[in-house]
Amino acid sequence: MGETKKQRREQAREHARANREQAKRRQRRNRWFLQGGIGACILAAAGVTLLIVTSANAPVPAGKTPSNTTAGAIAFHGEDGTVAPTAKTSSTTVAPTTSKPAKVDLYIDWSCPVCKQFETATSADLTTLIESEQATLAVHPVAILDRSYLGSRYSSRAANAAACVADHSPSSFLDVQAQMYDNQPQEGTRGLTTARILELVHAGGATGAALDSCIKDETFKGWVQKYTAKALSDKALVNPSTGGFGTPTALINGKRWNGGRDFIRSVEDAD
Repeated sequence: MGETKKQRREQAREHARANREQAKRRQRRNRWFLQGGIGACILAAAGVTLLIVTSANAPVPAGKTPSNTTAGAIAFHGEDGTVAPTAKTSSTTVAPTTSKPAKVDLYIDWSCPVCKQFETATSADLTTLIESEQATLAVHPVAILDRSYLGSRYSSRAANAAACVADHSPSSFLDVQAQMYDNQPQEGTRGLTTARILELVHAGGATGAALDSCIKDETFKGWVQKYTAKALSDKALVNPSTGGFGTPTALINGKRWNGGRDFIRSVEDAD
């Protein structure tokens, strides 16, 4: 039996609603490019030099490496219509089933306001691409904004918390990240206390005594320092307009996204 007039009308309404939502998301991404993208350049220019000066000649401790990370990142892929951590153990590796999904690498700092803007503008559509196995995601937590939080080392403590969540509760990582962005403190303050970080981590679904100890003790402090230094010295991550590294920085199939084209469409069209 053919569709009724009412069914066709409802389908048309749903199609129109989906188009409106897509247009709104595209507008948010465009606003981020015009406003947040400029902010990212400012952050890079103002914040990176200090880190280079203070760390260039200092040895970086190796420290412990969080489980479920590779080369400083925690990875995610699509599995049965959901986003799943690409957990690695000594015996198994969970890998995407799609032969050639676009590989997205995001270098982020949970204390970075522009990272929050980028997340707001792109996360819903990027999640859809991951769920449909058109893309994979690797999140690289770094700490480049301690200078912005009045000596509290909030950027470093937040990055350590990211590493702890990756180690103890990888399936909660993206939900915790959303909590950290939603409750991001203003620059020029002391940032969040460790107790408040723990509250947000728990709100994101990551719990347990070992996790709490990891965050309180900064178990992965050396790991954060190591991969922050690597990001600062990686020429492939340099923003040509500033001559330095800033957050957020995105790579699509290993090539730095320069912001000249809509990010989601760039991922969709990646070779």
